[in-house]
Amino acid sequence: MHCCTFRFRLLVGLFCMVLLVFFEPSHARAGLGSESRFGIDYVFPLDERYQQAPIAEQLARTGAGWVNFALVGWNQVEPTSPQAGQHQYEWDELDAAVRHWQAHGFHLVFTLRMGKGWFSGPHSYAPEGLPLVARALMENADRLPKPEHLEDYASWVAAVVERYDHDGVGDMPGLVSGVHHYQIGNEAGNPAFWTGSIDDYFQLLALARNAAQEADPEVKIIPSGLRPNDFFIENPQGDDPEPFLQDYLNRLDPGYREGILRSLELDRRILAATGEYDILDAAGNGSWHQGAQGFFNWVRREMEAAGNTAVVWDLESRTEPLLTAVQTTHAYPELEIPRAADILFQMKGPRRMRHAQAVEWYRAEQARLLIKVFVARFAGGAEKVFVGMPMDWDQGLEALAWPNPFMGLLSSDGSPWPAVHAMTFLVAELDGFSSAEQVPTEGDIRLYRFTFSDGRSSLWVAWLHEFEPRGMGDQYPRVEVALPHVASASQIWTISNTGVAVEAFSHSTQYNPLRVTLTPT
Repeated sequence: MHCCTFRFRLLVGLFCMVLLVFFEPSHARAGLGSESRFGIDYVFPLDERYQQAPIAEQLARTGAGWVNFALVGWNQVEPTSPQAGQHQYEWDELDAAVRHWQAHGFHLVFTLRMGKGWFSGPHSYAPEGLPLVARALMENADRLPKPEHLEDYASWVAAVVERYDHDGVGDMPGLVSGVHHYQIGNEAGNPAFWTGSIDDYFQLLALARNAAQEADPEVKIIPSGLRPNDFFIENPQGDDPEPFLQDYLNRLDPGYREGILRSLELDRRILAATGEYDILDAAGNGSWHQGAQGFFNWVRREMEAAGNTAVVWDLESRTEPLLTAVQTTHAYPELEIPRAADILFQMKGPRRMRHAQAVEWYRAEQARLLIKVFVARFAGGAEKVFVGMPMDWDQGLEALAWPNPFMGLLSSDGSPWPAVHAMTFLVAELDGFSSAEQVPTEGDIRLYRFTFSDGRSSLWVAWLHEFEPRGMGDQYPRVEVALPHVASASQIWTISNTGVAVEAFSHSTQYNPLRVTLTPT
């Protein structure tokens, strides 16, 4: 992508940028700490792979300040019911994960889940016609506990918050800093993760909020993330998605229509739930940079109408190229990469003829998407943005369950892909910005401006936007454009189209207005 950054910096063609960064291994790293705007999602703290050195060490080198512990399960921390009114919590694994990630400089968000356990109530929502993987997930999905165990849930939430709040009372030994951010459930609009009713979810949210606030007055509560990002790909104004939604639903089987409408109803109730939480998760839930402006415009409009003043984060964006679009989960399956099945086939076989070419193309595209996602969602209005996955899921049973297992910033053995180098560059240049905006332009140019209050000059990001997806071996259009908003630039960076690492170079320009060549990637 010819993406440019100008300092008066321009990140151009956003991805003509090439950057080669060398790091000295270190647990202690300079960064903005809790003030960082960058985070990593999908860290599973009770999985031993996420307690081993390579993942945290490699991701710490990006300079990102946050990690979301995406599954802190009640059924894992308290696998047996209380005996004689006494709770038996098993903290060892969670303690180990907290120590490990804090030792690498990260601040933590806990996503509190339940899973299937002694406390589980009945499924009150179980749509028909879901694929096998979704039905399997539903068996372990969160739902409201049995009535006799609601207080046990509140006790568990309070116990977790108290152990990790760093107030000197009942804290985990070796706790470096307090964990004050808690998300209650994951994708409650998705029956793979929540099979209770919408009313059930808000009952659970209130129960968790009250218990957490009693344990830690500084706690920040985050509800389940929103869903309809890709509904706004052709709706940058953020108008009511109903007209588009009806056309989309007409393409689906009736069973799926119910689920989409239920999810949107939940999202609207979350947006209108003034005072019931502190931070909204306007989740990307995919690499939907195209719809960011419209989505955030809609979110702001809905919140303002309700008088909701919650802070907006995005805890769940991703950066993988769209190789497995399906009509039932993607509003725009036509955005699937051309010849996607062949790309996946080549990537899955190291001895296949075009394996190296497929990996090179895919990882370069992933690096470009990472920058687009961060830039577009910051400009949309997210205060912080978290991306995943930390590593590929191409080993073991996970590889069989996921159509595209190559979602990671790291390989399954912990080696960094180009996206990690792109993120390192972006964190170094953007973290600590004071304002972000998309600047109106003519034609299909996407131009963004970031300003800073610490003396750094403005940074601009630009790329050529097109709706047509491009695949491995395809030619990308190139357009020379004048950017009158950017009168001059002292440095321009571009990101390379090839290469396992990102090389960095910069050069100065004296053109006024600035003229650059942009491509979509």
